Amino acid sequence: MTNIEKKVIDVTGLSSDQIAMLEEIVAALKAVSQTNNYQGKVSLDRLEETPQPSLTLEQRRAFLQLTLEERRRLLAQQAENMVEHYQENTEWQEFLAGGIIEY
Repeated sequence: MTNIEKKVIDVTGLSSDQIAMLEEIVAALKAVSQTNNYQGKVSLDRLEETPQPSLTLEQRRAFLQLTLEERRRLLAQQAENMVEHYQENTEWQEFLAGGIIEY
């Protein structure tokens, strides 16, 4: 399970639309983190990866309207989560270990 660091953001000077978009993004991130508590882990019953929910157009637009600094922070957090995923899940290493063509 990943740790999500809580941050306090000063919203003074932001319009009500921008604040609403930030709230939508936070809600979307919470929804994604709740549905992906076992992100990337393979179901042993079916050997299928869990489906990843996609963001709505409004959520994507809200992300693009964040400041560059805030977007970079969110992307860095996602990158850290992916590092943890690839360190815990070694199936991708086993896949790459074999040759493409075996004789």
